[in-house]
Amino acid sequence: MDLAGAYEVLGLSSAATAEQVTSAYRRLARKYHPDVQGSGDSQKFILLSAAYAVILTAASKRETPLKASDVPVPAEVLAATGINTQLEDRFSQIEKDYCEFRDRLMSSTETFLSLQISSAASGSKLKHLVEHSVGDTWNEMVRQLEEYVRSLIQAAAARDREFLQLLFHDLYRARRQYWLHSMYHNPLIVGGMLGTLLLSVAAHVPTVGALNPWLAAIKDMPWLPYLPLGGSALYGAVKLWSLNPKNQFVPPRLSTAGVHAEVRELAAGIGQSLGESTAGGAAAGVILGAYAAHPLLGLAVGGLIGLFTGENLPDMKKRVTEDLKERLEFGVQQLNERILGWVHRRKLELHAQTVESFSGNFSRVTQSLVENKRMAKRLAVSAKLLLEGPAAER
Repeated sequence: MDLAGAYEVLGLSSAATAEQVTSAYRRLARKYHPDVQGSGDSQKFILLSAAYAVILTAASKRETPLKASDVPVPAEVLAATGINTQLEDRFSQIEKDYCEFRDRLMSSTETFLSLQISSAASGSKLKHLVEHSVGDTWNEMVRQLEEYVRSLIQAAAARDREFLQLLFHDLYRARRQYWLHSMYHNPLIVGGMLGTLLLSVAAHVPTVGALNPWLAAIKDMPWLPYLPLGGSALYGAVKLWSLNPKNQFVPPRLSTAGVHAEVRELAAGIGQSLGESTAGGAAAGVILGAYAAHPLLGLAVGGLIGLFTGENLPDMKKRVTEDLKERLEFGVQQLNERILGWVHRRKLELHAQTVESFSGNFSRVTQSLVENKRMAKRLAVSAKLLLEGPAAER
């Protein structure tokens, strides 16, 4: 463990007192706090806070080795990055967008069903239409609501991931730059190059091959000298891939499954109720339909119905349409409670996952600070911190 890197970020030497550390952190934190106009910078503030947290944690754990996982994420860092505020804003917008989409979908569904009902040529056709079309239209509306709200949550999760990536991107890029600049003393890289050099000498210089039968056998294996270099190249490629800022990033993981199970059982019951109830209201149309199939009998029966009920086919269509609209609105209200409940639970889950992701990435930054002083300095330079030495602190 090398705390010199953490002190370096704060512009101090390792001999700085606790008061000097606190004073330097507060001065730099006031300058780079994200809320400060002009000089505010989230990445610099995170790096400063990580360095300060490393020093404080090391001071409290003098007798045990310090691990990056031991360093807690300061509450003020989470607050300063605006994670909570952004999440609340995103989900407020999600609920607003969902409600607007729901209202538009509800209006278009009502219009579609009204046109379907008005196109019925007889009471029997009206009853058949209601029994079959209402349930299918309801299921399609539910499917569209499911897909839309899921897409809103997925978009919010993607924006959250993007936001966190930007917070740590430059710091992770600095880790990759440090590794590239320190390749010349990496034992695996240097060992691979030396191994290839020595095997090449043994293969092409007879006097070396004569020293040992194993060395002499290298001449019969011309590919062998390139094996150590190939291994080093493979190691370097894998390391570079792993040090890509996107691959270093610890992402939040959010499941958008569950909305289907959340609403489908309720929706099925509502759809069946809609069809049965509205079809029951249109049942008298079957009798009126007899007029079209049997004119003489229908005329007599239809006349009696008209005499006692005074309801003809247009009036029946109007009544069925109004009844269906009322039941549809009640069904959507029930469904709406389930969907918004699911959205609320996803918000809580995404918040927990975001904090966990931030903590994981914060831990990687603290690990970089305690790896060695050169790594910490590279981080500080990359984040463009205006480091001030102990003399300036005094």
